[in-house]
Amino acid sequence: MKSLYDSINKIKDSGQDPYCERNRKLIDIVQFVAEQGRPFFVGGGLGLAFAANKLYRCHGDVDLFFLPQDQNFWLQKLGERGIKFLEDEDRGGFRCFRMVGEDEKWLGEIKFVVKGEIADDGLPHRVITNYIEQWVIPTHDPDFNRWQKEWMLDKGEARGGKELRDLQRYFS
Repeated sequence: MKSLYDSINKIKDSGQDPYCERNRKLIDIVQFVAEQGRPFFVGGGLGLAFAANKLYRCHGDVDLFFLPQDQNFWLQKLGERGIKFLEDEDRGGFRCFRMVGEDEKWLGEIKFVVKGEIADDGLPHRVITNYIEQWVIPTHDPDFNRWQKEWMLDKGEARGGKELRDLQRYFS
């Protein structure tokens, strides 16, 4: 079976390296999560990459969302892979777990959300299911992600600009 990383199209024409080792590491985490057979979805920039089935840049982290009742399962399973967790709150005051690798490098964030209620920013979310060859990866709906990032820019949050560039690049 082809790995999830190998299943995604890589486009090297933007000045950034979609083949970076960081992408492989983050996508390997998502593959591990998908292999566990429990509900989850991927948000953020890497979620857009899965929704579009292509990578055009090196991503910095992965945003994973799980059901609250699966918290112990995920913290144990990911911990067995050498991931450490720092319990924290995001900018909206929502409880999250920061993932750090054995090398002490930031890997991303985990949030436990009730399906159909709220995502990381307290806004309603929609999730779509994407098929990347044999892999099924649920992600934020791109239309929702566009709305969310425009909303962030309207509030003066500069980081929304990167995600809007992702939306344009992945879905234009």
